[in-house]
Amino acid sequence: MRKRRSVHNYKHEIVEWKAIENILDIVLYAPSGINIQPVNWLIVHDPEEVRKITSLAIDWMREFTESGRDHSLKPIMFSLTSAYAKGSDPICRGAPHLAITYGTGVLVYTDCVIALSWFEIVAPSFDVGSCWAGFLKVTATTYKPLMEELSLPVGHVVQHAMMFGYPEYNVHNIPGRNAPKISWK
Repeated sequence: MRKRRSVHNYKHEIVEWKAIENILDIVLYAPSGINIQPVNWLIVHDPEEVRKITSLAIDWMREFTESGRDHSLKPIMFSLTSAYAKGSDPICRGAPHLAITYGTGVLVYTDCVIALSWFEIVAPSFDVGSCWAGFLKVTATTYKPLMEELSLPVGHVVQHAMMFGYPEYNVHNIPGRNAPKISWK
């Protein structure tokens, strides 16, 4: 677990369905509030579809920067859309696949975050790297064209997303960590 890393560079190789299924078979055992197990998965396996989803996220950011509306991410949206225009992928970082959790209900958000955390921790056992796709999550909950592209069941909402694939680089150094901030009573 100490070797967990956010992977920002991916090989252009497809992760086989069986490896993804094996990861998800382990993730099934992640904790779930009162064992409701409300997590649903959308695995975007086709890299072309990932690029289309990325493009839609950029479209939303471009529209947002041109509008008069305010958003906490607005200050960085221009740099993201500019990077994309220059051929970079600041949304999914060139990952070939996405794992998107969705569902309904009071406990679904927390359970989805827990499930994706397990996905992130288990994936390296199958030589797969991952990174949270926060920009995509924000877009997928607010931008109608992207919501339509994902075509989730009626009433279901994207809870979070993670990009994944085979890492381009092997990381050997573990960055330092601050000491835990603990209060004892």
